[in-house]
Amino acid sequence: MIDPQSRIVLIGYRGTGKTTAGRLLAAQLHREFVDADELLEQQLGRTIGDIFVNDGEEAFRDHESDVLRKILADAAYATAVVAAGGGAVIRPENRVLLKSAGLIVHLTADAATILERLQGDPTTSDRRPQLTDLPAADEIEELLILRQPWYAEIAALNLTTVGRSPEQVAARILTEWPSLEASAKAS
Repeated sequence: MIDPQSRIVLIGYRGTGKTTAGRLLAAQLHREFVDADELLEQQLGRTIGDIFVNDGEEAFRDHESDVLRKILADAAYATAVVAAGGGAVIRPENRVLLKSAGLIVHLTADAATILERLQGDPTTSDRRPQLTDLPAADEIEELLILRQPWYAEIAALNLTTVGRSPEQVAARILTEWPSLEASAKAS
């Protein structure tokens, strides 16, 4: 059952609007907002890009899992809106944690839209490092295909952000929430 007082966790590939829509949604609900990637950077005093370059992806994923566990165990975030890292779903243990964390909303966008958003974001090079040796467009396409089953496995709602403003995304989540709660009660 989806508790109206439970947390809302936004998942999805980087550049799909988790942070922007999440902040708006949290403000509308008068709730705390926490971005897992921002918290990770604050706790380590380093950018995600620096961690990838100097420690490698496996070390980053370890830190990402630790931060996610801390957020989901912290009573201060019991009713928060949480933006999970885009790759948090890679690890099975994270999917188990997320699945029991509250309402899981998967924000989606096509590869071309994501690439355009990432290219327009001045923080992309520090916060969103290249994950493969592929050209950016190919990397996005490949990782979207790879991660899609994991996002689908845990999401109660899949919502495209293409052609929608962050305000429209937040409003849509609020509109869909009662029907998701009703579906959960019926099952």
